[in-house]
This record gives sequence, structure tokens and C-alpha cells, in this order.
Amino acid sequence: MHGMWQGDDLAQVLGKKLGSSAVLFATLSIGCGKVSQTFASNQLETNMTNTFQFDTVVLAVLIASLMPVICAGIAKWGRKDYDNHHPRAWYASLDGFAARANAAQQNCFEAFPFFAVGVLLAALSGVEGDTLEAVSWLFIAARVVYVACYLNDKASWRSISWLVGFASVVYLYALAL
Repeated sequence: MHGMWQGDDLAQVLGKKLGSSAVLFATLSIGCGKVSQTFASNQLETNMTNTFQFDTVVLAVLIASLMPVICAGIAKWGRKDYDNHHPRAWYASLDGFAARANAAQQNCFEAFPFFAVGVLLAALSGVEGDTLEAVSWLFIAARVVYVACYLNDKASWRSISWLVGFASVVYLYALAL
């Protein structure tokens, strides 16, 4: 075939121009080409399935990242005395429902990095998509219950939901090992 490189021709040209390392690389590349194509086609179906799961896991991380903002909005809801010049002092002056919403906001900020890193480590370690998805959504469900319990001053249930969320993240780290 005129104008197309044959495997041996490519290895010889690279060998003359770049040395023996290039010959080895070219030979391996040519020899592995068919294996790579087969592997890629077999992985396509798996990757298409995991894409849906990965999308829902990313959505769970996004929701976890927005929870502090939602709690801050709840703390401010209906209040005309919000001081945007000194918001931390204003938050510190809150009591009751608004103070609990602010405390939930702070805890959501504290929980987010632990969760996000756990998801990332589990994903990079090759944890099965279904497992990663289930544990991520368990964390989100536990955090939603946690915030609801915090707002409604249900301390015991809040602690239980915190523990479920914490345990789910510890499980992500364990899966990543």
C-alpha cells in the first residue's frame, strides 16, 4: 500500500531517527493496537453504564456543596435585620430557629470536604458505580435529615443522622483502600 506505513517500516524509521527506545515503543504500540481496540470496544458498554452513575454521583456532590448556602438562606429568611457589612457578627447574634440554621450551615461546610474527597478517592480507586452512587445518595439523605432535625431542634435524631452520614463517608474511604 503506497503512502501508508507498515508496522516494520515505522519501527525502522523511528529506530534510525530516535533510537532503540522508539523502536520498542513503536513495536509495542503496533502489537497492542488490536488489543487496545478490543479493550476499548469492550469498555464502551461499561463506560456508558458508569456515565449515568457518575452523573448522579456528581449531582450528589453538587447538592452537598449547595447545602450550606441553603442553610444560610434559611437563617436569613424573613429577617430584615441582616447586616451584610458584618455577617459573622450578625450570625453570632441569632437565636432559636435562625441560630440552628446557621449551625447547620457551618456543619454542612465542615462535612463537605470530607465527603467530596471520599467520593473522589473511591471513584479513582475504581469502586463500582452502583456502590459509589448508593453511598453518595445515602450521605445526601442523611444530611437532609440532619438539617431538618437541626432546624426542628430534634437533637437525638440529628445525632443519629449525622452518624449515618459520617459512616457513609468513612465507608467511601474504606472502599478506596
